[in-house]
Amino acid sequence: MIGNSEGAADPGDLPGSGEVDAPTIGYVRLSQESDRSIAAQKQDIRGYCADRDLELVGILNEGTRTSGFNETC
Repeated sequence: MIGNSEGAADPGDLPGSGEVDAPTIGYVRLSQESDRSIAAQKQDIRGYCADRDLELVGILNEGTRTSGFNETC
């Protein structure tokens, strides 16, 4: 798993030099240990991919299924 204690990925640990032509899929979820909304996580993923010329083909949203929280996207 890539991420720190709050579940946020450290940019230096992630792939994405822009040299790989593989499709990219993002992943978001709610966490009891972080206050990052689903919408904010999606925005971060889109920006990350845009900055690195990655082809974002979708974002998997685990949302309320993993945390017990109830937030609409």
